[in-house]
Amino acid sequence: SCLIVGALLALFGQTYQTGADTWQLFAVWALLISPWVLVARFAPIWALWLVLINLAISLYLDTHPSLAFFVFSSTDKALLSLFIFNSLILIVWEVLSQSRDWMKQRWMARLLATAAGTCITSLVGWNIFQQTVAWPLALWGGFIVAIYYGYRKRNFDLFMLTGSALSVIVVALFFVMERLEGVDELLYLLSLAMLILTLGLIAALWLKKIQEEEV
Repeated sequence: SCLIVGALLALFGQTYQTGADTWQLFAVWALLISPWVLVARFAPIWALWLVLINLAISLYLDTHPSLAFFVFSSTDKALLSLFIFNSLILIVWEVLSQSRDWMKQRWMARLLATAAGTCITSLVGWNIFQQTVAWPLALWGGFIVAIYYGYRKRNFDLFMLTGSALSVIVVALFFVMERLEGVDELLYLLSLAMLILTLGLIAALWLKKIQEEEV
């Protein structure tokens, strides 16, 4: 039923040419199915609802780039907004899942963490190449620390820790790519390959160690 609502909205918009922006389709779709999402208590429907909200936010900021966070670039605004939204939902989900059995499925929390981590890592990478990295790097560092504390010290989750390790590798890779820009191509590729192999090995050994500690 939730999917059919979206199909009907798309058909209505195509038939009557309402002139609405694309973001409004996803926003209205999410709004209309909200009662079903709340009543169903079914994680996949919540995942669909969150995807719709993410799309609406992203498309809204793309359509109205000057209306929010005007001190940031359009790319910064989109990534920052999605990071904040998904991080807040992740926190709320983890808190509520302690008392609700239907929310205990780990894949939903992992999906939210992946979305938030992808956004903040991409934001750091974008700003590294724009050479305005100070505030995104601080935000990213806080996120990595929070993930480590939450899923290493409080509620162990190897997937979350693996994701944070991957984020660290990607950010380190971005830094090296920016510093080596313009050098010989062979040296450039060799340096990146060695960095990926070294950091990947360190991350694998670390993850294996903490897994053995938890067993």
